[in-house]
Amino acid sequence: MRKTLIIFVIMVMFGMTGLVSCATAPSCLVIVPPAIIMTGPKTVIERQIVGDYRELDENSWMVSSVQTFSSDGSSSDKADPQLLAAFADRHRLSDSISAFKREGVLGEANTGFVAYLPSAAFEKNAARKTELNNVMRQENAARTIIFRRSLFLSKNAEPTQAEIDAFGRLFAEEQAAKANKGEMIQDKSGRWRKK
Repeated sequence: MRKTLIIFVIMVMFGMTGLVSCATAPSCLVIVPPAIIMTGPKTVIERQIVGDYRELDENSWMVSSVQTFSSDGSSSDKADPQLLAAFADRHRLSDSISAFKREGVLGEANTGFVAYLPSAAFEKNAARKTELNNVMRQENAARTIIFRRSLFLSKNAEPTQAEIDAFGRLFAEEQAAKANKGEMIQDKSGRWRKK
C-alpha cells in the first residue's frame, strides 16, 4: 500500500512538471493565461467619481461597472450620463491633446483647463490653429462638465462658481504632477514653465 502511494505521488509530481507524457498522466490540460494589458492611470478625481471604470476592448475578460453614491451613502447602479460622456470625450481627445502638448502649443493652466501657448507656426497656419482651438474647446468643455457634475453629485446641489474654480485648481495640480517631461505647466503664480 505504501509503495503504491509513493509511486502515485511520484507520477503526479512528474506529470505536473511535464516529464510524463499525456498517455501516462491523468490529464493533458494546458492552461494559458490571457495577456494582461495595463491601462493608463486616471486622476484621483476621476477614480473618486467613477471608480475604476475602464474602456474595454475585444480582448478583455473582465467587465467593469460604474457605480455612483448618493449623498446619504446609498448605492445606485445608474451612472451619471453627462459625467460619463465627458470622460469619453476626454479619452477621445487625449491623443490630440498629447500631440499639441509635445509641440509646445498647449499647456496645463493653473485653472484646471488647457490653454493655448502662442506659436508663430500656428499663427501662420489658420487650419492648424482652428484644429487646435476646436480640440482645446472640446477638452475644456468636458472638464467643465466633470468639475460641475462631480461637485453636484458630492453635495446633491448645484455648485457655486467659486467651488467649481477651487475644484479646477485641485485638478490643475494633479495634471501638473502627471505632465510629461518637456510639457508646459502654469504654476500658481501664473508663470509658464517646462516640466
